[in-house]
Amino acid sequence: MMRFSGYVIFSVLCLSFPLRAQNVNSETIAVNWSDPARPGLLRANIRNGSVSIKAYEGKDVIIETRAMSPRSGSVTAQGLRRLDPDSIGLNIEEQNNVMFITTRNTTLDADITVKVPTKTNLVLWTQKGAITVEGVAGEVEASSNTGPVTLSDISGSAVAHSVDGAVKASFREVAAGKPMSFISLNKAVDVTLPGDTKANLKLMTDNGSVYTDFDTKLNREPVAVQDSRQQGRGRYQFQVRNIFSALLNGGGPEFDLRSLGGDIYIHKRR
Repeated sequence: MMRFSGYVIFSVLCLSFPLRAQNVNSETIAVNWSDPARPGLLRANIRNGSVSIKAYEGKDVIIETRAMSPRSGSVTAQGLRRLDPDSIGLNIEEQNNVMFITTRNTTLDADITVKVPTKTNLVLWTQKGAITVEGVAGEVEASSNTGPVTLSDISGSAVAHSVDGAVKASFREVAAGKPMSFISLNKAVDVTLPGDTKANLKLMTDNGSVYTDFDTKLNREPVAVQDSRQQGRGRYQFQVRNIFSALLNGGGPEFDLRSLGGDIYIHKRR
């Protein structure tokens, strides 16, 4: 394991790890926060591959990279030997308790596994891959274009979005007064909350249903009408959306749950 500490701006100097293109290989490094006594913010931007975050009792951020085999070559390259870089192009920078993890190589899929102190804030994005977060206490923002987003046993607040993947979040504790959002374009949204959570639920499904075991009644809102008249053409567009609202334990911050192509599940934590 490689270890980095000391004053930082620190970029792991555009680190390129010797990961073989045709075989799964891994490398692990540990990075210190500038001030381990206060919560840090980890921002990860992963182009091709998944990112998994897990809380642990240590103080360092421990990053493990796994480079996968490259995607299939073009049919016009038959009979030629493919030459691939042996690096996923991993960059790590840390300054003032803000850490950035990015990848640049677009030919290799790279799975990133990160252990962080329990009290860590996260901003995560993947273009192609899953996002998983487990046991973190803080503010979480997670967005994937094509993969699922799964937040397990977390405390605090969350914004979780996916275009083509399911969104699932399970809370141990919910930060008071913090709005949250859980949205999937094509798959289900599944959220588990403590029984005493106070929230105003805003729920929308176009091709699904809403299910909950909370003692609450869903109220259909008035049909939403959008005036999209174009100058000189007089065209109107009317959109009818399946929108519901409900109060949990008398109401609180707004929780926005939307799935255009799937169901919405709201569980009471047991």
